[in-house]
Amino acid sequence: MGVIFNPPSHPVVDSNPGFWKVVNNFNTQDYINAAAITVAGQPLTYYFALDHSPYKYNMKTRSAVMNFSMVAFAAAGALYAYQSSAARLMGYKPNADEVAAAKKTKGSTIQV
Repeated sequence: MGVIFNPPSHPVVDSNPGFWKVVNNFNTQDYINAAAITVAGQPLTYYFALDHSPYKYNMKTRSAVMNFSMVAFAAAGALYAYQSSAARLMGYKPNADEVAAAKKTKGSTIQV
């Protein structure tokens, strides 16, 4: 378990959310951010790794590098969306929608 030095600045919906609760809490902005990171990774990889490289890569190597970067940037986008969703549930990011939804459910305990 990690040590938290800064207390949450927003109401806590769930202090220890599980994987599926975090994934089900993704909002539209999380999906947009994940897609943007994934899409931005391809031209960045091409520009910095392949186009400005002092080495002359053949087509097979270029294809492998681009495929790997696509998977790596897709994973980075998914992890960023997961982190944002978990931060909202734990009260480290603004979470008005999550608090309103939790207040509607029976037996919810929101910590302020």
